[in-house]
Amino acid sequence: MGWALVTALWILAMTHWRQRTLERLPAGSSAWFWLRVFGVPETDVNRGRVIVYASAVGIAMTTAGTVIILVCGVE
Repeated sequence: MGWALVTALWILAMTHWRQRTLERLPAGSSAWFWLRVFGVPETDVNRGRVIVYASAVGIAMTTAGTVIILVCGVE
């Protein structure tokens, strides 16, 4: 259940909430930091891409963790 909730929220962040998230992340936020680290031009389009990629990585890691827990079990 937790996996489904987290995945649904990340998908919403990638799609419907993307513009609002960009508005709430002012210059100097973590998205801008990662653009500077990787040498990517600091534009709103690139900030949006960072949000999408971060959400995709989060979904993949949460899914992998959930699968590992289900396969190996928790004692």
